[in-house]
Amino acid sequence: MNDRRIRSLAIVGGGTAGWMTAAALSKALAGMSVQLRLIESPRVEPIGVGEATVPPIMDFIRQLGIDEGDLVREIKATYKLGIGFRDWTRAGHFYFHPFGPAGPGIGNIPFQAYWLKMLLAGKAERLEEYSIQAMAALSGRFARPVHAPNTPLNKFNVTGRYHFPIDPSMGSDLSAAEARASVSGLEMSLEQFIGKVSRGLLDELGLEKPGDVVDQLGSRWQGGRVMLHPADSSLQAKEIPLDVFFHKVVMLRNNLRVLEQKINGHEKLSDAEKVEFQQYITRSYGSLTTFNVLFKNKTDQFRGAEQA
Repeated sequence: MNDRRIRSLAIVGGGTAGWMTAAALSKALAGMSVQLRLIESPRVEPIGVGEATVPPIMDFIRQLGIDEGDLVREIKATYKLGIGFRDWTRAGHFYFHPFGPAGPGIGNIPFQAYWLKMLLAGKAERLEEYSIQAMAALSGRFARPVHAPNTPLNKFNVTGRYHFPIDPSMGSDLSAAEARASVSGLEMSLEQFIGKVSRGLLDELGLEKPGDVVDQLGSRWQGGRVMLHPADSSLQAKEIPLDVFFHKVVMLRNNLRVLEQKINGHEKLSDAEKVEFQQYITRSYGSLTTFNVLFKNKTDQFRGAEQA
């Protein structure tokens, strides 16, 4: 029985998304003898700015088996409690957007409704002053997410957000993650990669690129047309570019060749059955010899039983 299990996977594109994908697949496929290869372009420069995370990052790093403390320490990350906007509505104005709730609601009415009413009455401060995330960040304080029901700390940094500085010279070393990864890198442009994959796929299927097909067409036919005239002169004729028609003829030939290879290499067919099927293919070749006049070279032509 043929082993059809996937043995190799390619990830096209590096950067944050590419390498996180490689890390996740490496962890999920551990012990399955699957080789991962990441293709990234050497011409793409680092983006040069920081990266921020969203809450699912907590689950992601746990699944990779990375210790949160090691992660933050090794890549010099910071806990991100919100975003500050300077000159937000006017010069000198500052607004801090916290990643978390601001104040407790009363019943089904959210805190913001009470705050807005009191603000319009001149009895409330800025909204962020009622946010523990905003006040902690503005005071240079932080804490890891904690489970403390019925206390303000239970909602402090519940999002688990971080800010990762991107600095090529930083040279951080996440040895714990690297020890679990089995990923080989390949530096080439996306254009080169797609070209190599396309050529390999065409070769595997026994197909040819349209340009290669046209090259097989005899010079006197190139740029010509096939005209189909119905017996009824009142009906419109059909005109087909000859290179399009010839491409379909070549694809038919190539598919027959692939079918022939599949039959000859089939493990469950007996020799007698292979010979019988081969005869049908040979007859098909013979039925198509009419189109041999279109080919530039005889080696590309159809060959029936009498010519074989």
